[in-house]
Amino acid sequence: MPSSSLAGVFSRFNSVKLDAWDYREDLQNLAAFLADGGEADGTGILMSAVGGLDTFRGEASIRDWLHVVASNECQTLGGRETPGPVDTYLDRAIEGRLDEPPPNSRELALELANRRRVLDAFAALPDNYRSALLLKDGHRLTVEQTATLTATSPGATRSILYRARHQLRAGLTP
Repeated sequence: MPSSSLAGVFSRFNSVKLDAWDYREDLQNLAAFLADGGEADGTGILMSAVGGLDTFRGEASIRDWLHVVASNECQTLGGRETPGPVDTYLDRAIEGRLDEPPPNSRELALELANRRRVLDAFAALPDNYRSALLLKDGHRLTVEQTATLTATSPGATRSILYRARHQLRAGLTP
């Protein structure tokens, strides 16, 4: 293989690797904002709700929940039923382990672009929508558990989740 072709492969790998690190940084920044309460005065529904969770580990937990929500929405966008190698690569990026090239750099670039769109749309949601989605879909709580933590009824929580997903997906349409 000529060295110029090899340089092109490494160049694409490094570019995608940087994009994956950028996604990780985007997650971390949004997690830090939400851990601050998501509001100027530091009082947000999410931070009030997580007081009832023994498993909550601050920004790290929120970052992981955001990653799960982004993964769910990207699977909905792309019509993929099961996580694939790209998801595994991004999971390693979140954990800080990007030691090998992605399985398919073109597919990963598209996935990263979609995830950034999800994070942007997610950040634009009202606090109660974001909180319900993070607890229900990100932390994988039941509707009843989410309702208890957010001090709403299960029926109201179902309604909030429905509207949150609808508004999130509306924010993803071009």
